Formats: sequence, structure tokens, C-alpha cells
Amino acid sequence: MRQVILMSTPEVFITDEAVERLVNVGMPRAAAEVVQATKGFSPRMTMLTGLITLVILMGLIFGSVYLQAVCPLSKLFVAFGLVSADTLLIDVERIYPVCLVFGAIAATGVLSNGIALLNKQLATRSAITSLQKYVQRNSDASLRVFPGWLLKRIDPDLHPADYLAAYPRAEFWLALRITTVIVLLTCVCFVWDGLSATCMTSDGVHLGNHFRWSRVVVSWEQVEEVSTGCYCSGNGTVRNLRYVLHCPGAESAEFSNAVSVVDDERPFDSLGELDQVVRTHQIPWRRATFPGGPFEGQAQWDPRCFEMVREELSDDDWKRFRKIFRIGARAVDRMFQ
Repeated sequence: MRQVILMSTPEVFITDEAVERLVNVGMPRAAAEVVQATKGFSPRMTMLTGLITLVILMGLIFGSVYLQAVCPLSKLFVAFGLVSADTLLIDVERIYPVCLVFGAIAATGVLSNGIALLNKQLATRSAITSLQKYVQRNSDASLRVFPGWLLKRIDPDLHPADYLAAYPRAEFWLALRITTVIVLLTCVCFVWDGLSATCMTSDGVHLGNHFRWSRVVVSWEQVEEVSTGCYCSGNGTVRNLRYVLHCPGAESAEFSNAVSVVDDERPFDSLGELDQVVRTHQIPWRRATFPGGPFEGQAQWDPRCFEMVREELSDDDWKRFRKIFRIGARAVDRMFQ
């Protein structure tokens, strides 16, 4: 009898064409063939590593948000000389928080690749999994940029296992460099925010802008009027307070959401101090209006918005709020009967 011998075909995880694509972007052929013949992470392991990366990312983003919440922004501006020492209130359009978020994303690459580098086998398997996905999902142009840029910076004479283990290290250093650049950019944006902030001082309002070389100082005698109001947005779920000082040349300064240099014990302490200055100089008052858009000219004076504020304040703080925002007793009676 003739004996039939069945020859099994070695299992491959990327095609020969994919191997050639990896070689073309800088990977040694021996290492590319290992990527072809070696199984990457199992679906369960892939899910686990993805979850770990997500946890790291969310933790860093939460940390950046928390840092913004606890950071004594106004005091740092004063300490670094970015605003006048006698500043009481600062209104700033912040750019640096955007940099912090990108920094958190970049730092995620540092930590996740750092974990992979704890074990050579883990680093090698991580590299194989990533490269198998990249070569199957991306175009040749994308591969030349990434991971091609990294592959060309790894010693091609290394043993294939060592070469692949070096790939997460290359990713680690790239992520670290990017994170460093973003941290420096965040510092630059922080300084830019401080220099561009609008401030209230004893001599008047210092109007700042991110695209203005220096602040324009408007004395209290030059402030034309003050407008206050409250309106709802986001389907009526978000309240927006308005306390605006109107200056010559259609310039204005919004202080309802300004940060105080003084540690307030109660809400609206610094805004109340600003309002006292406004009253001392007998600056005319009017209800705030929408400056543009479909509601241009309409009053930003919504009873529902004021009621949302009322629910957050004590009776004493509500009285102070009414005085600052010019809510008369009769109006209050009508709104909250």
C-alpha cells in the first residue's frame, strides 16, 4: 500500500506582500518574517492591553483637569509678573488646558510603552501585535511615516527578537520627546494666557487679547456702562451669567466668570467689590443683550436662569447677588412667587 503523508503548511499571520511592505519601510527581512510567522496577542490579551491603555489615558486626562481646578491661576499670574500686582479680578481665555490634554495623550504612550518594556517577551509580543495591525490597516504612505520612521532608527544588525523588543523602546522615547515638547508648549501658552488676560485694577480695566501686543488701559472715568444678565443655553440646562463693562471703541470686559486674586470666603466677594467701584463712579447700568447672532439685541435676562442661581445660594448670598446684578425686589417677587 502507498502511504500518503500530509504536509502541514506553516501558519502565517500577515501576507508575503505585507512582509515586503515592512521591508520597504526599513525593517530587516528576518524581523519581518518573524512578524509574519508569530502570533500576536490573543483577543483577550488585546482587550486587556487596550483597557489598560484606556485607564492610563483617562487617569491622565482626569489628572490634568484636576490640576486646572486646584491651580491658583490668578496668583501665579501675579507671582510671575504677568498681570499687575494690584489686580483684583482676572478674565482669561485659557489656551494652555488644550495643551494639557494633548500632553496627557502623549504621556499615555510613555507609560503604556514603559509597561511593555518591563519584560522582553512582553515587549516583543507587543511589537509583533502592533506591526501586524499597522501593516494590514494602513497605506504605504502611512507606513513610511509610522512605524517606518521608528523602524529606521533601530539597529538593523540586531537579532530579530532583540530588534522587535527594541520597537516599544523606540515608541517610548518618541512619546517622551513629544510629551516634553507639549509640556514646554503648555508653559508658553500659560505665559501667553497671562499676558493676554483682561484685569480689573484700582486704576481701571486693563483690556487684553491673545492677538494684542499690550493691554489697553481704560480708566474708570472712561467706562461707558455696565450690563448684567443671565440666560440659559444647552436646552435650558446651562446658566450663563453676564457682568460686562463696556468701554470706548466697542471694547468690553466680561467679569462674571473671572477668577479672583483674593481667596474669597463667600461667592461673589470680588465681583461685589468690582460692583462697588462701578457704583462709586456712577457708571450707567442696563440689561445685557446678545451682541450678535439670531438673538441680537434681545435681553439676556431669563427668570429661569436667575432661579437656577437662587437655588445654589444662601439667603444672604442671594441678597448680595441681587444687588450686584441689579435685580429689584418687585422683579424678584414676580419671578419667585
